[in-house]
Amino acid sequence: MTNSFLGTGWSFPPTFDQAAGSVVMTSDEADIQLSLQILLATRKGERVMEPDYGCNLDDMVFEPRTTTFKTYIRETIKTAIL
Repeated sequence: MTNSFLGTGWSFPPTFDQAAGSVVMTSDEADIQLSLQILLATRKGERVMEPDYGCNLDDMVFEPRTTTFKTYIRETIKTAIL
């Protein structure tokens, strides 16, 4: 079974295949995983053309892990993905 509907994108960090003269691409689950890693590591406002892209998770590193805070993190990530 093929998962081609999941898409293809540039690898991250972008790398180039000199022999083929092209950008190295990732597909399917690996592409989704890289996209999520980029989203979760990006601060809001970091991308000039997409100021709402990102999560600011680094601001939450030293917060106490209460049930309320875990719910807040979950909703922050869910909102960023959607």
